[in-house]
Amino acid sequence: MGPVASCRIFNTEIEVVDALAEMGISMSELLKAVSDGEAARNSCTSNDPAGAGGYFSFARTIRSLRESKIPQGWKRGTYKNLDTVYWPEGDLAIAVSSGNESTGDAQRSPKTKYPKGSATGDFLRDNRQLCLGPEFEPHEAPGVLESSSRHTWLLMRRVTGRTLRWELSLPLGSDSEGRISRWSKRIILPPVDLGGSTIDLDVEEETPIEISVQRRP
Repeated sequence: MGPVASCRIFNTEIEVVDALAEMGISMSELLKAVSDGEAARNSCTSNDPAGAGGYFSFARTIRSLRESKIPQGWKRGTYKNLDTVYWPEGDLAIAVSSGNESTGDAQRSPKTKYPKGSATGDFLRDNRQLCLGPEFEPHEAPGVLESSSRHTWLLMRRVTGRTLRWELSLPLGSDSEGRISRWSKRIILPPVDLGGSTIDLDVEEETPIEISVQRRP
């Protein structure tokens, strides 16, 4: 399949600010998005359905990103239930995911908390092509994928106790269980003290909620 790319990590304040600026993103926009997501999650009570807090957190985070970026010319995107916000004049898109206990830790290599679906497999292939060149993995159907000319980054979050650890990272590959586990670049963002109780992000973000509607006879 070709060589495995080494991961570049942006960890110091200057590195993080410069890397985000190059992408046209500010720390305040990202912080607002994850803060909005946590507020939505913590609005849930024991009367909400199981997994509601995690889904609301995911949904509000991507909504907040879109609300920040769309007035700046970005667009909302959806491909096979994968929701993104993307820059139409460049090669950048952002999706949201929960991560495992290594998320936000520059000394460890994280994975997404859950296995991902076919949309993620498509953008991983596209990321590999853009990062490593077309010889790394042939594209089976050039031009047919919405994501085929963009790097798709993950805004990945992990809540432990009262602390949110997070990063904005560019994935390249997944493990045998379908969890994203290889990265080209990782922008490690400073931990956020949530200052209150939290609920675990127990939901698969790529799985839509299905509601059965039956026509009356």
